[in-house]
Amino acid sequence: MVGSWKVLHVGPLSRGGRVILMRGAGDDRFELEVLLRDAEGPRPPGESGKFAVFVRNAGNGSTSTDEDHGLAAMSLAAHLRACEAPIDPAGFLTMRERSATYARELE
Repeated sequence: MVGSWKVLHVGPLSRGGRVILMRGAGDDRFELEVLLRDAEGPRPPGESGKFAVFVRNAGNGSTSTDEDHGLAAMSLAAHLRACEAPIDPAGFLTMRERSATYARELE
């Protein structure tokens, strides 16, 4: 559990990030994505010292984030902040790095 949300699955490191499948109230399922934090890049709903937690809603920044999903991202970021020191960030990318590296795949 992360706050009042349940972690259903943690995906493998892929294309510079990890997708976390979450469940909220009822059977509301949604995905968060953990990437490297980038002080100059897009602002995610949740940030820890090393990581940025984005809500995956296929909006490319143009779709409003569901409030509950944004709160879940903030809660996951708080959890990461408390235990991220030993996590090796190798293989993670920032949103800008990933967009540049995988632009064609992400369209």
